Amino acid sequence: MSLKAFPIIFFNMGGEMIYILEQRLSAQEIIDQKSVKVVNDVVSAMFETKFLEQILRPQELYPNKYVKHIFEKLAHSSIMRLNEASMDKLYDLMTMSVKYQIMLCPSAADIMKVTYNHVNSMRKLIRSFTVLDLLDKAFVAFNKFYERLNDAEWLFIRDTVLLFFQDVHIRRNPNSRLSHVLQDFDLDERSTRRGKNNNDDDDDDDLCSMMDRLPGAGNKRR
Repeated sequence: MSLKAFPIIFFNMGGEMIYILEQRLSAQEIIDQKSVKVVNDVVSAMFETKFLEQILRPQELYPNKYVKHIFEKLAHSSIMRLNEASMDKLYDLMTMSVKYQIMLCPSAADIMKVTYNHVNSMRKLIRSFTVLDLLDKAFVAFNKFYERLNDAEWLFIRDTVLLFFQDVHIRRNPNSRLSHVLQDFDLDERSTRRGKNNNDDDDDDDLCSMMDRLPGAGNKRR
């Protein structure tokens, strides 16, 4: 199992999540100011410097349920609140879409092109120079993390990524479920602290603290 597969999973699934959220916010005719705030806040939380340092390090894959919890925390890092069913559908679509795209890569190194497309899509949706700068710096660090890999190493990474998605079943058209995702969500302007989610047991934990407690978090950098 490659110790460099998780950042690939994180960046691509993060890009899918931002795309889906923006599509549903637009489809439900959410006020543009609120929609922009959700996208900016979630991307900002996703690529916060200290949190990103924990993502961009050699490490074993986390179990799927923990990865889902990471993205649930990210989805709730703004004024948006998803109920359990909507979060399940969102994560299901994210995993289906990313697995489908990775499987279509003609060579393992083409995974970088898929990742670039996700990052570029996020850039087009961001309406804050500060958040845009954060994303650009994150992608520079991402590229540095994967520089100078040979074909065998990329193949190992691709196999590990697909291993993570092995239990994900791809429907003929993954995007066909987009209209059914996030039908039950709320934009809660009463929230005063980013990341607050009344349904979480670890509300008082930031993402870095949560990552420290995940299985395998003690893996040493290599």
